[in-house]
Amino acid sequence: MIGRMISPRSRVALVMASAFTFAFAPACAQSKTECDCVAPGARIHVPAESAGAVTAVKLTGTACDGVAAACTQAAATGCATYSITPKAPGGCSVQVLFVDSTFSASLTFAQTTGCCAGLYPSPASAGDIDAVRAPLDAGGAG
Repeated sequence: MIGRMISPRSRVALVMASAFTFAFAPACAQSKTECDCVAPGARIHVPAESAGAVTAVKLTGTACDGVAAACTQAAATGCATYSITPKAPGGCSVQVLFVDSTFSASLTFAQTTGCCAGLYPSPASAGDIDAVRAPLDAGGAG
């Protein structure tokens, strides 16, 4: 009997409110933007057999001054993967110091906007650096 006590005007408002909620709820869920982004920054990969020979990773340049490379994947000895998180757009020089040699690389970071905003290497392929240890000199000419 309580249901019959609702005035016709209230019933119309209730039906319209329910219809509005159901009509627009899926639209809001569908308009949610999802981005499939790679992590900004860059990575330095050191072969497992050379990881223990790394004594330091030095970063310099507009994008990397004051930035430290962080070990993101340990090797049996040392670190197999370091990440670089730049602080600004611009150039970054990378030096991986091994006990007996130095590997050097340069890359540029650009600010991107939109769905995957951040500081990304340009070109994108420059974001994975393979730091290869120089072969030892077999020695002796003669």
